[in-house]
Amino acid sequence: CEHCVRGKAKSTPHKYESNRVDGVPVIGLDYCFMSKKDEDPDFKSEVTVLSMKDRVSKCIFAIPVPQKGVDAHEWSVRQVKRHLDWLGYNSVVLRCDQESSVDKVLDSVKIHRAATTQTAIEKSPKGDSQSNGLAEQANQQIEGQVRTMMSALESKLGGKVDADLDVVPWIISHAGLLINRFQVGPDGKTPHERLRGRKSKKELVEFCEQVHYLPLDSGDDGKIDAKWSEGTWLGLRIESDEVIIGTPEGIFKTRSIKRKPAEQRWNLEEIKRISGTPWKPYKHTDDDRLLVRPPISKSELSEPRALNASRHIEEDPAPKRIRIERKDLERIGYTPGCIGCYNARMR
Repeated sequence: CEHCVRGKAKSTPHKYESNRVDGVPVIGLDYCFMSKKDEDPDFKSEVTVLSMKDRVSKCIFAIPVPQKGVDAHEWSVRQVKRHLDWLGYNSVVLRCDQESSVDKVLDSVKIHRAATTQTAIEKSPKGDSQSNGLAEQANQQIEGQVRTMMSALESKLGGKVDADLDVVPWIISHAGLLINRFQVGPDGKTPHERLRGRKSKKELVEFCEQVHYLPLDSGDDGKIDAKWSEGTWLGLRIESDEVIIGTPEGIFKTRSIKRKPAEQRWNLEEIKRISGTPWKPYKHTDDDRLLVRPPISKSELSEPRALNASRHIEEDPAPKRIRIERKDLERIGYTPGCIGCYNARMR
């Protein structure tokens, strides 16, 4: 009946899908925005997050990004590729909506993955967000975990964490890791356990706890120099389980930490002084690789170093040039952010 259709008909229901489509894992992706209410009603600060969820393992990844779409340094592209590599799927279906910003990111991811992999892209119908239910579930879980962590953190600190602090993107990233390692499903397993076949044994401390950490190159220090430093615990690196440490000089990676006495573990002023985001961990360089020491600025490089003036440092010999052919790039994969790979890809 025409009138019944107009008045009471419902949209086509979403049919249940198995964990795999023709044996290929499905991963949903979408953007969400994490904002925090500020005392100033005219001030608005939010973090753009690219969320991912694997239908098979139920792994969730919360990727803070500097902007929607492909940024100048292809941070979003490299992070999606990085997490796909960690999942270990050679063939994968990436499901998203028809928003051009996420579409461009996935197109670049598909190009940068090696020729031995297969990356298919599926798009949900326009205006029907439920068709990409994986991404919607990921957004809800990430938002709930971040709210929980922020509430616990502010309770420990005895004060508010401002929305524009550099620590906020790190709490979003760490929220996904906690879900993957500790959220037990109906089968009694965590997402990490489903994917890796074993439980995560890495010991964690609370987010933003003040700790002692041992720099990875501490062996280069003098015999009477203090080897341990102090910083703020910001989570783990997904590939290596190295600890991420926040300091006023930037963000560093380490392996060994020691907890402080309970009364010294929480310091709001130290958290406010943290400098560095996931896509820009050091203020005077655009390199987003995590280091073990603060990078040397251009001004420091130009200044003479009196203590080492008499010491001769032998430079490494220049490596010989090798020929990289297009078939090598197609076999190994293009590197996001590499000008040479970009030019070769556009030929």
